[in-house]
Amino acid sequence: MRLLILFFIAFISQSFLYQDKEKQDFSGVYSCSCEEANPLTLKINSDNTFIYHDPWNKEGDITITGTWKAKRNVLHLNSDNPELKFHDKWKVVSEGEAVKSRKGMTFYRLVDASKCNQ
Repeated sequence: MRLLILFFIAFISQSFLYQDKEKQDFSGVYSCSCEEANPLTLKINSDNTFIYHDPWNKEGDITITGTWKAKRNVLHLNSDNPELKFHDKWKVVSEGEAVKSRKGMTFYRLVDASKCNQ
């Protein structure tokens, strides 16, 4: 019985830890390059909207807007235009300093653009 109670307490405490991680502020601008004139960028706004700009997309230079949701450290982007295909799942890494995504055989890693001028 004691083992069951200890397991239950551990389970409840773990659920609180994950709730704290979900409340992190992911807002900011992430970019693939600090020096490129037209880089791939992902702007995450605190009002749960985003702007995604991809100059290398196979359909041409695209800019996508929409809303986002976070589950733990993964951002799920929902486009206003569902016809366009883009990297819509991003994992926040390096304590929020970068985001990374994989779609098929294409891998992207974007860094916090505010760190470029430091």
